Amino acid sequence: MNKKLIGVIAMLIAALGLAIAVIFMKLIPMHTHLLARHVAIWRFTIAAPVLWLILLFRKKPIGKALKRPWRFLVLGCVYAASNFSAIFAVQRLPSSIYIIIFFIYPSLVILYSMIRGSAVPRLVWLGLPLSMVGMLLASIDFSSTFVVDPIGVLITVVNAGAVATYMILSEKVFANVDDKLAGTAVVFTGAMLSGCILIPVLGISAPTTPQ
Repeated sequence: MNKKLIGVIAMLIAALGLAIAVIFMKLIPMHTHLLARHVAIWRFTIAAPVLWLILLFRKKPIGKALKRPWRFLVLGCVYAASNFSAIFAVQRLPSSIYIIIFFIYPSLVILYSMIRGSAVPRLVWLGLPLSMVGMLLASIDFSSTFVVDPIGVLITVVNAGAVATYMILSEKVFANVDDKLAGTAVVFTGAMLSGCILIPVLGISAPTTPQ
C-alpha cells in the first residue's frame, strides 16, 4: 500500500479517535465521581503502560534510534498540556463549540510554516475555511440560544496552541526515528510523568465504578 494512502487512512483514524476522545472527556466526569483534572491524569497513567506492554510483546525489538530521549519526554509534556487544557475547556463549553474553536490549530500550524518560508498548497486556503464553515453548520443549533464562557474559549485557544506546538515539534522529533511506536511510548511516558508531578497540586481519586 502506498505511503500517501496509509497517511490518509491514519489521519482519518486519528480524526475519529479525537472525536471519540472529546465525547469521553465530556461523559466520564458526568457519569463518575472523577473530577475532570483527575481524568486527565488517569488518561496517560493507563495509556503509557499499555503502550510499553505492546512494545514488550511484539516480535520487533525496541528501536535503537531513539537518540536524546529527553526530546520525546518534553514532547510528552507538551501533549499533557494539550490534554489538561482540553479537559478543562470541555467542562466549560459545549462539545460543539469547543471543537469549532479548537480546530483553529491547523491554521496555526500553517501560519508557522509560512513564517518559516515553507511552501503551503493553495488548496489549503479553500479547504480550511470550508472545513470551519462545515463544522459550524453541523455542530450548532441556530434555533436555540447558547451562552459562551469566555474563560472556556480562552482555555480552548490555549489547547489549540498546545496541539499546534505538538504537531510542529513532533514532525522534527520523529523525523529520523525508525521505531515510531517506541517514540510514542516515550512521549506518553512524558505525559504520564507530567500528570504524576501535578498530583500534589491537583489531587487524585479512583473511579467509584468499573463502568
